Parts: sequence; C-alpha cells; structure tokens
Amino acid sequence: MKDKIKSKPPIDKDKLKVCVVGVFDNNHSSSIFFAKGFEQLEEVSEVVKFDYRRALRRDRKNIVQKMVAVSKNVDVMIICKGNGVPTQAIKLCSKNCRILFWMMDVYSHFNRGRQLLENSIHCDYRSATGYGTVDLWQKNIKLPVSHIMDGSDTTVYYPIDIPKHYDITFIGANDKERETIYEFLKKQKFNVKFFGPQFTTFVYPSDFREICNRSKIVLNISRGKYEGYSSLRLWNLLACGTMVVTKTIPKMTEYMGLENENHLVSFKNLVGVSSKIKYYLQHEEERLQIGKNGLEFLKNNRTWMHSAKDVINLIKTQPSASMEDDYMYPYKPLKKRKPKTVSSAVHKKRRIARLNKKIPNRSKPPGVTRKVKDGWVTK
Repeated sequence: MKDKIKSKPPIDKDKLKVCVVGVFDNNHSSSIFFAKGFEQLEEVSEVVKFDYRRALRRDRKNIVQKMVAVSKNVDVMIICKGNGVPTQAIKLCSKNCRILFWMMDVYSHFNRGRQLLENSIHCDYRSATGYGTVDLWQKNIKLPVSHIMDGSDTTVYYPIDIPKHYDITFIGANDKERETIYEFLKKQKFNVKFFGPQFTTFVYPSDFREICNRSKIVLNISRGKYEGYSSLRLWNLLACGTMVVTKTIPKMTEYMGLENENHLVSFKNLVGVSSKIKYYLQHEEERLQIGKNGLEFLKNNRTWMHSAKDVINLIKTQPSASMEDDYMYPYKPLKKRKPKTVSSAVHKKRRIARLNKKIPNRSKPPGVTRKVKDGWVTK
C-alpha cells in the first residue's frame, strides 16, 4: 500500500492562481462564497470558476478535456465534492496542478456516490468540515485528511434592526427529530416557527437573513453524531447576530472554537431546550450579549476568507499525498436494503399529505417513545 503513495513538495510561490470546481448556477451555492473567499486573499492572484454540474449536463463527453485545459493555467484546483466528475479528469489534472478535495458533508455521503472515494485518493490533498468525517475518511483510504471548516459571508448574512416577530425559529428541512422539537415547543406555548422544505418552502439567503433578525432565538439542529461537525447553517446563524441555541455538538470547543454560554447555548434534550429558551427569553441582556459574542467570533475566525486562507496555508506548508494512477480503491459491497412492504393506499395517503404540505396522520400523537445512543429523545 505504501509503495503506491506518491508525494509532491509544498508550493513555493507568493501568488497563486486558484480554480474552484463547484456549482455556480444558483446564488446560494457554497462554491460561490468559497470562490469569493479566495478573491479576498493577497496570496491569490486569480480565481477561476468551473461549473462541473453545468459541464456534466451540457457537454459530458468533453468535461475531461475542459478540466485539463483549465488545470494547465492554475496552481491549485479545489474540487467541491464534485459528484459525477470523472476519475480520469482528477488523475490528469493532478499532473498540472495541486488538487484539493473539499468535503462539506458528513462521511455517509461517500456511500451515496461511491466514485467520490475513488476521486479523493487521486487528489493531492483532502479536507473535511467535520472532524468525525476526517477520522472515518483517513481510516478508510489510509491517506491524510485535514480539518478545514466552512464559513459565512458577512455581506449576505448580517444583523438588521427590525422588530422581532418570533420567540424561536429554525431553518432547515423536516425530519422526525426536528418535528418532535417543533411540536414540543408549540405545546410549551412559545411563539415558534420552523421554516424550510416540508415545514414551509426552501429558504433563500435573503429570507434566511430576515427570519433570523425577526427572531429572539434561532435553533441549530444538525443531523448526524459526528464530532466537531455542524452544517453551514450554524455559521450563517451566528453571522446574523441573533443568539443561537444548538443541539449539543461533541467536542465543539476543541474542534470549532465555540464556547457554550459565551458564543452560543447548547442543549441535550427536550427538557434542556425548553429551560434554556425560557431563561434567555426572560434575560434579554444576556441573550443579546451572547448574540454579539457569536457574531464577533464569526467575523474574526470563520468567514469564507478564513476557510480559503486555511486551504492556502495547507498547500504552502504540507507535502501532498495521493495514490498512483493505477491504484483502485477496494470497494466493499453495500448491504442491500429490504424493500418496504407498504400498501398502495398508504402510499397515496402520504403523497396527498406531501402535496398539501401537511404532516401525515398517525395512529397515535407524536411523543417520546424511544432513545438513541447519545440520549437524545425522539419519536
């Protein structure tokens, strides 16, 4: 295995040309914000944007040639996950420039797109925004992975002095855990509103900013149980200046630098989230101060410029490590899922409920019925 690993020295140049390979066909893509972060750095002389999704959709046959042509004119190429990017393109581009594989999701996403792992072993560098993803990734591919977090754009997400309409809000897609919290907080008579797919509709950045600023408290409820990980939502919430109450993130201070009761407030269960909200709704000065502290931390430590700076520092100080072109990642067969045996009548009922944007009727009301490993109570 070790004889298949190849290495390159760090780049020794004052000014670098960077290419961000991502999605640029919508205004809320993290690739757009990441590219802006590189544009703000003195160490970067030029930023090239390559929309791989558009290239796959319009000219799939020639995407390899197009990526190789771009790689000949840049020093660094950042692959923002890159679902569908051919492995051959990665191998050829790495001969012309340094390539970093940027993973902004949890490790389970590698199982959804198995080619991603194959692509990552042929990149010169790899980074993940979650420390749990770093550990699992390194363990499976036997190559170094760096922990580089994402950030927020303070020109899009920022405080606004407008009236507060809600006690608590949450922005994100619906799932069982989030729905349980929503129903629980409504029963506690809080003025609560959840926004996002299946709660309302997709929330765009301008709407996100206004929702946060019309709230006294905003919730962060990330999926998964990876250490030191939260979605990009957390940084955008902090950037809006409203106090954040987050589901507990293991080793948050160690890996993310955020301090509980200083930059934000964390909770472990339903009783915890209720008591925290009640306390800080009654203590406005403390709530506002925590919101200001979180905003200050974000500006000083976790904008997209900081993320871009971390990437440049990695490439300028650390040698690369990747697998030889002829090495193939040894995939393990995925377990086949058992087909669900649900009657057509039930399918029809669920489909109608989704169309009406209503929660399907249950035989019993939502409540606490079981616990998961970390003690979090769900339906």
